[in-house]
Amino acid sequence: MMGGARLTLARLEAATIIETDLADASMHGAKLTGADLSRSDLSQTTLRRAELAGAKLEAAGLVRADLRGADLKGADLRGADLMQADLTGADLTGAGLKGARLLLAKLTDAKLDGADLSGTIMPDGTQHP
Repeated sequence: MMGGARLTLARLEAATIIETDLADASMHGAKLTGADLSRSDLSQTTLRRAELAGAKLEAAGLVRADLRGADLKGADLRGADLMQADLTGADLTGAGLKGARLLLAKLTDAKLDGADLSGTIMPDGTQHP
């Protein structure tokens, strides 16, 4: 269990951190490019301006996570729970969000070009076709 950990500016590229409790962690500006965080609990974690391009976040819990300005290009977020997450200004270009839950998430200025949104529950509660 690493809940509440302080990993600000940590360099964890390509790390395997599956099924780990990182709830309430501070990971502001962390470099997690290509990391595998599948099924991990990142609820209420600060990932502001974190580099998560190509990261595996399949079925991860990101409820109320702060992902403002995060680089999530090509990230695998299939089935992730992003309820009430703040994705303001995040780059989700080409990200896999199939079946993700974005209910009440903030997507202001987020880049979603080429993202797979099939079956995703959108911020307003509707399901994307």
